[in-house]
Amino acid sequence: MSYNDQHILIELNNNNPKPFEEYFRQVFPELVKYAYSLTLSKETAEEIAQDAFIYIWNNCSKIIITGSLKAYLITTVKHACINHLKTKARKNFTKYVSESDLNSLSGLYYQPIEANELRKHIKKAIQSLPDRCQTVFLLSRFTDMTYPQIAAELDISVKTVEAQMSIALSRIRKYIDDRGMLFYCFMI
Repeated sequence: MSYNDQHILIELNNNNPKPFEEYFRQVFPELVKYAYSLTLSKETAEEIAQDAFIYIWNNCSKIIITGSLKAYLITTVKHACINHLKTKARKNFTKYVSESDLNSLSGLYYQPIEANELRKHIKKAIQSLPDRCQTVFLLSRFTDMTYPQIAAELDISVKTVEAQMSIALSRIRKYIDDRGMLFYCFMI
């Protein structure tokens, strides 16, 4: 931790918020820009960046920063953006999943009356994926992020993203097949 970062936190702990407020004015626009590059929403980006500063303000006596305060804030914002995107994708799952997506996941065509049942099983299948695999799948399918963008965001290679997507699709198909949905769809 640099002296300036340490000084900011010490002063904040001593009920002198002025150095922290000045630091906020300097760094906040950069954090908003970074969050916007991930969320593509100005309002969400501002909220996430502000929440990162509020967290430090409320927990300054408990926080141990081994690097720079700015790096800590950037990491906090990055994780908040990923969580926001995952939550958004889960929340709007049925809104984003089209009939053609359902067909490609199941490998078969089905009657519209069974779409809700299949959606429920696909949602459960996605929730059963390992965390990283689930994150990659949700970012790929329910945001406008490309494989290279996902790789950069999660600090993994594009090949890893491709592998995680392959695993996700395979497990989703198996999950649905294991529950007899493929046979059931075929019988319609």
